[in-house]
Amino acid sequence: MYPQPNSRTGTILFLMAGFAATAWAVQVEPISLRNEHRLHFGELGSAAAGAVAARVTDPSAVWYNPGRLIQTQSPSISGSASIFESATTTVETSDGTYSNSTLNTIPGYVGGSGRIPWREDNRVMWGFGVFVPLYWDSSLENRNTQTLTFGAPNPGPYAVDTVGRVSTQSRLLVPAVALSVRVTDDCGIGLSLMAQRYEHRQERNTSETSQTRGLYRSYWEIQEQTVTSLRIGAGAYHTWGPLDIAVAAKSPSWRIMSTSSAEWHAVQASFASGTVVTSDAYNGAGEAEFQSPFEATLGVAYTVDACTAELDVTYLAAVGPYATVEGDLPIGSRVFNTGTGLDITTLSTGTPGELELEQAWNIAIGAGWEMSPDIAIHLGYAIDHSQVEDSDEFTDLDISTLSIGLQRKTARSAVFAGVYTQWSSTGTSRVFNSQSATWEDAAVSIDVWGAVLGASYYLE
Repeated sequence: MYPQPNSRTGTILFLMAGFAATAWAVQVEPISLRNEHRLHFGELGSAAAGAVAARVTDPSAVWYNPGRLIQTQSPSISGSASIFESATTTVETSDGTYSNSTLNTIPGYVGGSGRIPWREDNRVMWGFGVFVPLYWDSSLENRNTQTLTFGAPNPGPYAVDTVGRVSTQSRLLVPAVALSVRVTDDCGIGLSLMAQRYEHRQERNTSETSQTRGLYRSYWEIQEQTVTSLRIGAGAYHTWGPLDIAVAAKSPSWRIMSTSSAEWHAVQASFASGTVVTSDAYNGAGEAEFQSPFEATLGVAYTVDACTAELDVTYLAAVGPYATVEGDLPIGSRVFNTGTGLDITTLSTGTPGELELEQAWNIAIGAGWEMSPDIAIHLGYAIDHSQVEDSDEFTDLDISTLSIGLQRKTARSAVFAGVYTQWSSTGTSRVFNSQSATWEDAAVSIDVWGAVLGASYYLE
């Protein structure tokens, strides 16, 4: 934070606040989500909210249950994506309610499967997929006018117009390969290997202008992290007539490599005194961590005539506290103020993060109805309980999903389309009250609408 040149009153005021957006009544922190099961994939999963561990028959089995990969229809390629998603973030603070909507296209997955070429008994199949189970993009903007008191050379109260923006983007990209073996005509098992790449970026940007004072300030901070890790998956299924039972599991993730960087930039100009103060700092030597927990799913599906229903229950294990961002944060730098003739120590607002995940249980319920030999309708409901505990970086939100979709399937291809809506519980986010120079809790929630489109092509 930069004190006003030639202003002892202003210096004290700004140093007490100690944060970039001093002129805001409140400064909203970036809203980051840690829900790894919000997005769903494939012919059934995208329309049935992921309730498919016991009946998946396309290459998305690499993710949901590698044991079911043996049930894919001949060699195939498949993919699905959210052709649009509108996500609205709402924060209720003591200063009012702030909300903003983002419109994104989210790649869901692309994958394929095939037989082992040197075997002709159709008892072993391979598969691959590239999945995006976590994607979040949120931005919020504050605009207001406050009266601040400055000292020399023109002492007195002056109006300051402020525009502040915070944003966050998170993505988890998971390439995976799998093998599946048909044990009997009614039973299969499989293994998968997943390489996770987590990318996270958050930015704070504030501009303040006082026309009558002749003052301009702008400062922004960017933090970025990437983490590459490995996981192992396993799955099995057994069919008893109309009843399918499946189990699937994913191991905890093991970090392979990571990077963390942060930037801090600021400029302040006082037209009254003719001074300009700038500061730039960069830290690119940090490490980062992103841990996925052990998880296990039990799926039960039952088919009666043309109707099928499934219930999946997933257990997510707890993860002990770990540092998500390591390095020299907050960033410190010293600048020379030509108005006061003093060196000023400035600090960014970023801090090293720590996260703990508590255990949780998720459920997904799906159903399908074959209206004709080629046309089927699917629907689903799922709840993704957040595991976030004691974190200043991530918001603890339970997210519910309701989805419905239509599928047209022939001997050589399938086309499917669906829509979904998501809503969250109310969680707690941090805001900084610059009037009292204290942190406060604010209520945050999200609402999402989206549409999914996908296709599969069977090579034989």
